[in-house]
Amino acid sequence: MGAGQSVGLLQFDGYYSSDVQGYWNSYIHTNPLYSGLTMPTLTIVAVDGGVTTSGSGNSEVCLDIEMVMSMAPGVSTIYVYEAPNPSPWVDLLSKMANDNLAKQLSCSWGGGSPDAAAEVIFQQMATQGSRFSTPQEIRTRSPVRSPFPRKVRTSHKSAARRRRLPVRADPIVPKLSGTATTASAAAAESARRIRSPRGSRASA
Repeated sequence: MGAGQSVGLLQFDGYYSSDVQGYWNSYIHTNPLYSGLTMPTLTIVAVDGGVTTSGSGNSEVCLDIEMVMSMAPGVSTIYVYEAPNPSPWVDLLSKMANDNLAKQLSCSWGGGSPDAAAEVIFQQMATQGSRFSTPQEIRTRSPVRSPFPRKVRTSHKSAARRRRLPVRADPIVPKLSGTATTASAAAAESARRIRSPRGSRASA
């Protein structure tokens, strides 16, 4: 599943490579159905200076990477686009679109409201044959502004409160919610075993 393909992930924090390696070793590498597969190459693409030290959102980044590996263990490269939080969404989106390294692009961060500049970038992605998808409803740790045209639920780290944002239909950006797949039982089990949250680390 996913053999030879690449995936791009939009992130506002870094991650600990040991967490991702541990997940692969425990739940993918040991699965006899995936015998012979090697762990995907993780390539960090720094945007607006990148993320020098992983913060409290590192578990979100790890979960995104691990979900890709569990659903498509044969994927060759996962490009992790990292920018400091907060950073303009369009900076990350335009970099992903202009690089055009992966046809499957995704983001699980939320907050803010639809953005006209981002819409132009989504159209560019679609023209290039890329598919950018987001969850139908997501929860994040930080109140970053989002251009994604969908309902988003965010939680502010400083105060445990949530706010609902406007919904706008957009055929360019698929919203995924309760998606049913025909993945093997092994892949489903690997996805189920993704753990969160992780404990804090002193260093990457």
